[in-house]
Amino acid sequence: MNSCVFNATMMPCDLIPLEKFMYTVNAVGITSHLAVESGRSERPGRREYQNRALWPKHTQITILVYSKVAAILLCKFATRMTRQERTLETSYRKRVSHHASNLSQACHVKLTANYSKNRVRRQPWIRTLDIPLPKPVVLTTRQARLVRRR
Repeated sequence: MNSCVFNATMMPCDLIPLEKFMYTVNAVGITSHLAVESGRSERPGRREYQNRALWPKHTQITILVYSKVAAILLCKFATRMTRQERTLETSYRKRVSHHASNLSQACHVKLTANYSKNRVRRQPWIRTLDIPLPKPVVLTTRQARLVRRR
């Protein structure tokens, strides 16, 4: 039995000779579907962010071919497609995690801005327009005239 190995997880792609000029190609293909994980939060009334992740679903593919070259080409094609799918899956996961981190940063900035704004509103502070300025004292070189009233 000839066998070729494809993708990073070393899933076999077997070439099984049936007769003199016939082969079957057994390949384990990977197709992905979205699964939504949701859970309850510890505090009631609080919404929890739902995380979407890709979970692989394995499917067995058997193809009957009449040429060993065609069988090898099918194995190579399955290898390329699986690697490409893994790459897309990884980039999707990176985008989801990047979005989640950006979302948390944006929420933190918004929360800080709202806290600062409310704190300024609640804090008593002295407004300069409400307090009259003290009258200036004029210093003169003349003596003050005291007028006596009788």
